[in-house]
Amino acid sequence: MNNKLTEVLRKIVLVLSILVLIACSVYLFFVYYPNDKTPGMPIDNDLLFNDFDNQQKDFLDYVRELKNENKDMYGYLSIKDTKINYPVMFIDNNDYYLTHNFYKKYDRHGALFIDCYTDINQSYNWLIYGHSMLDKTMFGGLHKYSSKSYFEKHSSLIFATTDEVFVYDIFAVVYTEIYPESAGKFRYHTFNNIFSSADYDNYVSNMKKLSSYSIDVTPAYGDHLITLSTCVDAKSNRRLVVVARRRT
Repeated sequence: MNNKLTEVLRKIVLVLSILVLIACSVYLFFVYYPNDKTPGMPIDNDLLFNDFDNQQKDFLDYVRELKNENKDMYGYLSIKDTKINYPVMFIDNNDYYLTHNFYKKYDRHGALFIDCYTDINQSYNWLIYGHSMLDKTMFGGLHKYSSKSYFEKHSSLIFATTDEVFVYDIFAVVYTEIYPESAGKFRYHTFNNIFSSADYDNYVSNMKKLSSYSIDVTPAYGDHLITLSTCVDAKSNRRLVVVARRRT
């Protein structure tokens, strides 16, 4: 009798374990796998960088098609040899695209987006946020910039609006934190709007000072900046910040 009871209990435990495993697998699939992949460029990423002049028209046409599909999109960001080839969104809050993709469907990967408090037409800096995903999607690939040898081969990025394609040159790679005001530390995230030369010089000098390595590029007031910001880990306020200036 004891043997039969033991066998029944063993089978019950086995069945329950299998059900739990299936449930966990289904959960992980829907949490980690995006509902719809964020649209990637139809143009080869390397080709865009290596044959920039000849690829601009097709690239702009593609960006305009995406804008027609989702009016929240402001532009498109591309970095060579990474998975960072995504639309960049801009709306009136910083919450929605943390958990929704380009197609406005729930997606743990979210989307890249410009800080909602940015004066997009007047600010000399656009602060762009993106999740640091373990599969290197979104801004997960930015962590490769911890290596200066990697930077030396990937020192520029491309940002396109529906009107024009711009090349930006990276001038700082910074590991920092989201400090409270009381900490007395430099708070890069408060520079989403830069208008004056004093604020501009303050931002540039501090980011270069905090950079993980020296880069022989120094923006001058009037050069437009892009700041890419992502988390270092899920348990702290640490951030990786890559800053670039528009090439003239």
